[in-house]
Amino acid sequence: FGPITATAADALAEIAQLVPQAAGQQASIAIVVQRAAVAGDATNNNVLQKTVQLRPRPWNGRGLLGCHIVPYT
Repeated sequence: FGPITATAADALAEIAQLVPQAAGQQASIAIVVQRAAVAGDATNNNVLQKTVQLRPRPWNGRGLLGCHIVPYT
């Protein structure tokens, strides 16, 4: 999530700081999603990787993203 990695000790708190900063600068945040590859996927070391650009901004609901981020366990 931007410069924050899954191994960051306090990743959710760091994301909570990053999102308003990006919204204030009207900047996008790159999000890299990695999943184990399945047969037939073009992969790098059996990992399928996709990058999505997210642009935080105010909307009619709560927050700036339009989604709720929770830890993945």
